[in-house]
Amino acid sequence: MKKQNEPPKSHHQVSIGYQSKFTDIDRLLWIFDKDQNIYDKRSPIVTAVENGYYSFIEKDGTTNTDIETKILKPVDAKIPSIIDKIENQQILNKIEHEDLAEFVALQRLRVPDFESKLQINIEGFKKEDRLDFMKHAKELLEYFLSVDWMIVTARQGSSFILSDNPFCPCHPDAFNGKELMIDTPGVESFIPLSKKTCLVFGNKGNHIIYKKNLDKVYIRQINIFTALNSKRYIMSHDKSLLENIVKKSQMDKGYKKEYNLIKS
Repeated sequence: MKKQNEPPKSHHQVSIGYQSKFTDIDRLLWIFDKDQNIYDKRSPIVTAVENGYYSFIEKDGTTNTDIETKILKPVDAKIPSIIDKIENQQILNKIEHEDLAEFVALQRLRVPDFESKLQINIEGFKKEDRLDFMKHAKELLEYFLSVDWMIVTARQGSSFILSDNPFCPCHPDAFNGKELMIDTPGVESFIPLSKKTCLVFGNKGNHIIYKKNLDKVYIRQINIFTALNSKRYIMSHDKSLLENIVKKSQMDKGYKKEYNLIKS
């Protein structure tokens, strides 16, 4: 039993509320674990989580969990209702637009992939690393609010999948060992929001465009890039869909192949 005022130990790299938008009728996810090369069905509570991942030790020996409790959790709490609004084809207001942009910025940084991108040593997460984290989060937030958004909806019978590294800059060179920035010319960035919706970032601007009934070819393309961009876990509400994407992306062989982006 958790003691009163005890710092939270379980830190999710992909929040429970966000993962829940990809679950099945039983609120469970099918997972492909690349490290173990196995499929498993589990709850978001025990998926993409690590004890004390964002904590650091203060000089007085106390554990500081501010990143988890004061930065990530308050933003995470707002997202399920915003995604619901998008799925119901309702227009986001200015505050919801900013909240979703902040969520994407933090999601970009909170996954294991951000350790190498920011050159942060998670094992010895220091106070200065927290400042680095916040600096990059602010820069990303400003970027996401400065470009056009396209919210796409999957047509009936199709679905988006999720991974433990869901923000994906995609380009023909994205998986050929080249490091791409989100503002690299020719790069399209996206993040799946739910089984039925995905957010795509475009050029400089401030428009939000809604595109319904996305073609199956493009949905499959997005799903394959999502799988290729994963760190360890690939997730879906549907096992057969997950198996199909894992096979097409060759993630069951531990291989990242070149996969050319289809231009719309």
